[in-house]
Amino acid sequence: MDRIKQWIITIVLCSVIAAVVNILTPDSNVKKTMKIIVASFLVCAFISPFIQGEKINFKEDLPDFSLYYSSLSLDISETMISETEKTVVKSISDTLKEDQVEYIEINVKAEVNDKNEIYIDSVTITLSDEYKSEENDISGKIQSMFAVETDYIWVKN
Repeated sequence: MDRIKQWIITIVLCSVIAAVVNILTPDSNVKKTMKIIVASFLVCAFISPFIQGEKINFKEDLPDFSLYYSSLSLDISETMISETEKTVVKSISDTLKEDQVEYIEINVKAEVNDKNEIYIDSVTITLSDEYKSEENDISGKIQSMFAVETDYIWVKN
C-alpha cells in the first residue's frame, strides 16, 4: 500500500512541476521542445516503479474491499427490505381504506431468498372483531395482490 501511495504522490508532484514549467515557458519554438521534455518526464514518473524493478502487486498492495462490498450489500438489502415492507403496508392500508375497513395495525415481514430476490414472508393485520365476517374477502384481495397468506389478530370492541 505504501508503494502505491508513493507512486501516486510522485505522479502528482511531477504533474504540478510539469504544469509550472509549461506556464513559465515563453511562447516560441522552445515551448514545443519543453512540452516534449515534460511529457517524457511524466511518462517516466508513471513507469518509474517498473523501471526500478519494483513489482507492484495490486492484489496485495491495495486494501481488501471485499469486506466493504459485503457490508454495503447487506446495508442495501436491509434498506430494500425496509422499503418493500413500507410499500406493502401502504398498499394494504389503501386497499382496506378503499373497502372501508378500519384496521388497527398492519405488519409485513419481507425476506431475501438465495437468488437475492425480496419476497413477502408474512402479513399480519390487526382488525376489530366486527370485520371477522369479511375475512375471506380481505384475504382474497391481499393474496391476489402479494401471493401471500394473511394472518389476522382479532380485537374485541
